[in-house]
Amino acid sequence: MIQNKFIKTKVATSLSLILGVTALPAISAEEVALEESLEVITVTGMRSSIKESTRLKRDASGVVDAISAEDIGKFPDTNLAESLQRITGVSIDRDNGEGSKVTVRGFGPDYNMVTLNGRTMPASSLPGGGGVSNSRAFEFSNLASDAVKSVSVYKTGRANIATGGIGAVINIVTGKPLDNPGMHASVGAKAIMDTSNRVGDDVTPELSGLLSWTDEEEKFGASLTVNTQTRHSSTSGAFVNEWRTSLYDGTIPQAASDIQIANEPALGQIYSMPSDLRYFISDQERERTNAQLTLQFRPVETLTATLDYTYSKQDTFQSRAEQSIWMDTYKSNLGFDDETVTTPVDYNEDRGDQAPRDLGLALQELNQVNENDSIGLNIKYDVNDYFTLTFDGHSSTAESSPDAQYGTWVNAGLGANISAGQSVEFNNGYPIMHVDFDDCDARRGLNCNGVLDQDDVGTSILDMNYSSQKTEIDEFRVIGAYEFEEGSIEFGIESRSMESHSVQSLTRHTMGNWGIENPGELPDNYLTLVDFTSEINDFDKSNAFNQGFTGSASQIGEWASLVNMVLILLPMVQQQLIAP
Repeated sequence: MIQNKFIKTKVATSLSLILGVTALPAISAEEVALEESLEVITVTGMRSSIKESTRLKRDASGVVDAISAEDIGKFPDTNLAESLQRITGVSIDRDNGEGSKVTVRGFGPDYNMVTLNGRTMPASSLPGGGGVSNSRAFEFSNLASDAVKSVSVYKTGRANIATGGIGAVINIVTGKPLDNPGMHASVGAKAIMDTSNRVGDDVTPELSGLLSWTDEEEKFGASLTVNTQTRHSSTSGAFVNEWRTSLYDGTIPQAASDIQIANEPALGQIYSMPSDLRYFISDQERERTNAQLTLQFRPVETLTATLDYTYSKQDTFQSRAEQSIWMDTYKSNLGFDDETVTTPVDYNEDRGDQAPRDLGLALQELNQVNENDSIGLNIKYDVNDYFTLTFDGHSSTAESSPDAQYGTWVNAGLGANISAGQSVEFNNGYPIMHVDFDDCDARRGLNCNGVLDQDDVGTSILDMNYSSQKTEIDEFRVIGAYEFEEGSIEFGIESRSMESHSVQSLTRHTMGNWGIENPGELPDNYLTLVDFTSEINDFDKSNAFNQGFTGSASQIGEWASLVNMVLILLPMVQQQLIAP
């Protein structure tokens, strides 16, 4: 790669010396002594930040955007993704209201390459709800922005940066002690106030610290940065799990013969029917720890060795509860909208003489840890004023793993057979669920007290998901740079190896089976009654059926395993007792 640069020649140097001699007046000895006694104070701030960002863009070949430490630190960003969204052309994906992954120029997270100090970083993450992610998208929520010196986004390809980023290559640069000589120490404390929190602490701490030191001769330097953050939050809402799309042929599957259809779709028109409607509440606890240790040694002015170790860990726990109705049989009333793909705005199911069906009341837990380790060595040697050689190598891993005995995710299926009929209004902004409550049908054997309580609830199926993913990257580069009067040229060699290993298993256990065969079987105080719409603001939720329960999915799973063990052992014990 050839770059045009201005190199100061001997003619230019001589001219500047001549002009300097002719332009300067005579300086007395007193004035020289006064100048030597003056202390120079350099003020840095927003102007310094703008100059640094401008320099990074000006010196780079191709289209590059950059932000420096001042830009990163001036806002209370929770992680590095929140800082990156301030760059033109960069947007972010949010998870639970917090920046997670980045999109550049319309290319999603899978199509962007992330490097740390020019080194390709491995990626690993597990999706909510179980399963394994085979994506290479980097999870920026693992990184705090405190230890970052600058971030450059290369929107066009370059020969001397890592390949593989179709959208962009995002290079994260951390601070080095020899770049800022002397002794520096900083301690910071923040309070995160999350008003969405429901069961944890509304205010949680974030602590950070930085210590940087160099000796007087600036031959050796060491720095350490640490950041730890705790956050409690909650989310709630409503969604349809699946829309079933078909061409209208004049009939609606599984509809009553006398069904009334308002604004009936035209023959051959595409229409979609909802599979269900779910209300949910999710409570989340997140703990994140970042640390970086950097050691530098410069025995001579032309040789600098840098050894750095970067570590991050994010521990996530999520407890989720759902209230749902299944919509597939005995449709008695439908009304459609006027969209090209038409969907119901009014949906009604009447059970008729059938026994009440179940109201879904699932409980779920997510429990996982994301860890990143990277150790690297960089040796830069200035052979002479024109030629520089650099060796850089690193070994990095990213691992996502379960943090509970049951695995990564557990779903405890619960239900209550109290729905004699159900309907949904989709034309109100927030979908309104209606349930014809009936706990007196003799075929269901409930307590007939007219309210939803734990005695109406039984178990169905227990699902446990074990997922893990580990990605390793080993990389080394040798780079040479030669500057001459007409420009410069860089050349080098790079070797990179990557290995990724994923594991997934799903275990399904029958508890009370799909029909909710044993209502009232759970021990007392396992469930807590909750209003699912109480956390939703700015919508009219009048007349919505909002009764459900929260609880611990893992506790129910442990109880079910003990019950099953007793059921297995009891016949064996009885057989031993009656044996002669």
